[in-house]
Amino acid sequence: MLIRSRGQIVSRDRLLTEIWGYQVVPNTRTVDNHILKLRQKLEGEPANPRFILSVYGEGYKFVG
Repeated sequence: MLIRSRGQIVSRDRLLTEIWGYQVVPNTRTVDNHILKLRQKLEGEPANPRFILSVYGEGYKFVG
């Protein structure tokens, strides 16, 4: 979904509903944990990501 939405912000709520099928969006760290794992695999320096960026208060954006 992040790659299909390249350059656009994708909210945590959208990821939870469209990827994991949540009907009601819970207060969970599921998205954050998966983003962390993706960064560990894709980024040269996961602590300073270049491809999957966090947009504070909004979600994530893939810019690779």
